[in-house]
Amino acid sequence: MAEQSTIADPGKSEWIDISVPLQDGMRQGPLEPLTPHIEFIMARDKGNPVDMLQININSHNGSHIDAPKHHVKGGSAIDEMPLDTGIGPARVIEIKDPVMIKVDEIEPLDIQAGQRLLFKTRNSYRPERFTKFLRDWIYFSTEAVYYLI
Repeated sequence: MAEQSTIADPGKSEWIDISVPLQDGMRQGPLEPLTPHIEFIMARDKGNPVDMLQININSHNGSHIDAPKHHVKGGSAIDEMPLDTGIGPARVIEIKDPVMIKVDEIEPLDIQAGQRLLFKTRNSYRPERFTKFLRDWIYFSTEAVYYLI
């Protein structure tokens, strides 16, 4: 059964950044069409008035949110979601299943509509995820996606 805890007390203004920083040439999946590329195109230390980067990535590089449209035909796109969807108090749910996030593990947790959720899986403990593509990544079952939306 999944374990749960809460991060970020609603009464506090504490921010916890759990994002993975973008890096030039960072690891990507086999279906992703381009390797992330980040380069300085202007730098103040080279006489330019500003520092400026050019960043070429796809929507699955680094930390990201999959919009419902990514999994569900007719679901909302990321630009249709309010900006505050991903910012604020969140509930962390630790998943024990070594393969996927399933309804039977999350259904007993009394998840509320609109509640921000972060899923902690065995992926969280795998430092090699930064250096190679992992084919045995934990994923959501189709039933869990529909249960959560």
